Amino acid sequence: MSKCIFIKALLFCLICCSTTSSSQSVNLRFAHLTTSDGLSEGVVYRILQDSKGYLWFATHEGLNRYDGYSFKTFKHDPYDSLSLCNNQVTALFEDSRGILWVGTQKGAQRFDRNTETFHKMTRGTNDSTLFLLGGIGAFAEDRFGNLWIGAVER
Repeated sequence: MSKCIFIKALLFCLICCSTTSSSQSVNLRFAHLTTSDGLSEGVVYRILQDSKGYLWFATHEGLNRYDGYSFKTFKHDPYDSLSLCNNQVTALFEDSRGILWVGTQKGAQRFDRNTETFHKMTRGTNDSTLFLLGGIGAFAEDRFGNLWIGAVER
């Protein structure tokens, strides 16, 4: 007898839950952003929404930042050492401190939001030579705040 009451109570709960969840309306709105909107290329490898609300798009033709109204594109400039080191952006990551990390086919860079410049990864504080890791595939952060970089060695 108690088994029958349990089954009826379970069925009642399932019916109530399914009725409640199906009666909720979800209004989703999608905007298709293209090169005519300012995106530097139609093929996007990665998308990241940062803690400031910006959308970042990694493309073969640079890094694109979208503020909800327009795009700003960051590209490699051979005459500017603080520009993106390569236009082929393959990885994006924002760490727990809010630092944006950008991976390209030629290495990893940290984006300085205040100056909107890129700082190349180096071997260490005593070696100022550029440490080109190769193609960057991914970033991750462990629970201690250490940044891990997945790269293809050249």
